[in-house]
Amino acid sequence: MEQSLKSTKKELTSILFDLDGTLLDSRDCIVNAAYDIVQKYYPQALSYQELLHCFGLDIADRLADIDISQKEIRKEFISIKLRSYPSNLLFPSVKEGLQKLVANGIRLGIVTNQQKDLVFQLLENTELKNMFHVIVTGDDVTHRKPDPEPIQQAIDKLGETNASVWMVGDTLYDLQAAHDAGVHSVLFQFYEKHTFDHHQVTPHFTFTCFQEFVDFAITYKRHACEDNKPKTTSKEGVHFG
Repeated sequence: MEQSLKSTKKELTSILFDLDGTLLDSRDCIVNAAYDIVQKYYPQALSYQELLHCFGLDIADRLADIDISQKEIRKEFISIKLRSYPSNLLFPSVKEGLQKLVANGIRLGIVTNQQKDLVFQLLENTELKNMFHVIVTGDDVTHRKPDPEPIQQAIDKLGETNASVWMVGDTLYDLQAAHDAGVHSVLFQFYEKHTFDHHQVTPHFTFTCFQEFVDFAITYKRHACEDNKPKTTSKEGVHFG
C-alpha cells in the first residue's frame, strides 16, 4: 500500500508493536477462548460479535458482573488461550521483517494488554523475545490501552522522545493510545478494513502487508536522517549535504 513520506520529517528511532492481531495471527483463538469463558459462567453476558468488537481490550474487565473473581477468570482465560493458540502464530514475513528493522538501527518494543506470563511464553514460542528492547504488558500498568500509559512507559524505558516513536496495532484502541501519547500511529489491517467516524482517531499510516510496512519504515528512517543532516555551506553559498 502506497504511503506518503511527506507527512513529517521527524526522526524514527523506535517502533512499538501490539502483539495479538498485529504480529500474531491470533484474533480468532482469543475471541473463541473468551466466548468459552462467557458461555461457562454467564451465557447472556456478551455475544460472540460483541467479544469480537472488543478484541484488543482485557476481556476479563468486560466480565465484571460475573460472580467469580477476576483472578480466577484471568487464570482460566490464560489457560484456554494457551491451548487455543495455533502452532504457526506469526503473520507472514514478521520474523524476517523484525530482523530487518533491527539491522537498520530501529529499536523495537511490545505494548500489549495481554497478561505478562502469556506474553513471554508466546514470545519464547515464536523466538521473538530477544528482538525487543522493551516489553510492556497489561500487568505492568495501572491503565491499559486505549489509555496512553503503556506506550509512555515503553518510551520512558527506551529513553526516547515521543516524536521519534511509532506505535503499530490493529485496533482503534491502539490508535487512541498512540494519539493520546503523542506518537505516530500505524494501523495493520490483516483482517477486515476499519471504517472511521469523523470523531474517531485516524492512523498516520495503514498497511495490509507486513513486508510493505518494513520497507516503508526503513525508507522513512533513511529520508528523515538525510533531512536532519546539518548542511555545510561553501564560501560561494552553495549548500552541500
